[in-house]
Amino acid sequence: MAKSELINDIWIQWIDEQNRLNQLNRYSGEEKRFQSSSSGLCIRKHWFSFNKMDVTDEAEEKGKRTMRLGTAFHDDLEGAFVWFSDLKEKEKKQKKKKYIYNTKLTELLRTVKEVHCEKEILIDAFNVRGFYDLVLVMDTGEVHLYDFKTIGAWGYKLKFGRNAKQNQYNHHEYQLATYGYAVEREFGRLDGMHLWYFNKDNSSYKLHDVPLDRINDALRYWREVNEAVVNADIPPPLEKWVSPRMGWECDYCQFYQSCQEA
Repeated sequence: MAKSELINDIWIQWIDEQNRLNQLNRYSGEEKRFQSSSSGLCIRKHWFSFNKMDVTDEAEEKGKRTMRLGTAFHDDLEGAFVWFSDLKEKEKKQKKKKYIYNTKLTELLRTVKEVHCEKEILIDAFNVRGFYDLVLVMDTGEVHLYDFKTIGAWGYKLKFGRNAKQNQYNHHEYQLATYGYAVEREFGRLDGMHLWYFNKDNSSYKLHDVPLDRINDALRYWREVNEAVVNADIPPPLEKWVSPRMGWECDYCQFYQSCQEA
């Protein structure tokens, strides 16, 4: 066996085990809830997942490696905000003792009042469950929701380049808006929703602000999902812009073969 294959094979086995453990820890016993991460995607796929149909198409190894890098990126950012949150708590408990930080960190600690990261959300009305990346409560009282996304150079160019496609359907916005609905209910207000895109090819980043009225679009989507999936004996029909919503979905769907045979 070539050394490159050996290294890859061990890594893939580890990735599979980590995915299994994550599935067990996060989703065991929650199979009958829709996952917010699938917001804005193919409604027919929701039916196969909701009814626990057999997975017929495993992700390719390249896709597994790519997804793992995205997970590592999220874990690193989560670590940064957990660290920052710990500093905030340290400041609260040691009011008499002043810690000396650099100017930038001192200003950040003053500006950000609360940090909430990787928190579960439940929307019982639509049977939706998920985990938002980050909520920051500012010293002004404003509440801002963030979701982190890794993206390749080509996708980054399409989204932010000189000839960026405007107003294109963006399931990331639906996902964020689903979190936004729960966050607004939790905190009593929501002043901004933001997608933080990180270009994994050159480490540049941009913030994409999502309008708050996208929440209404997300709720309409979940209402449509519930009507088409819950208590339905057969999957909803194949229909453009509904099942699938975007042309690329079928290429990555774990239920593709079952879908074609249904």
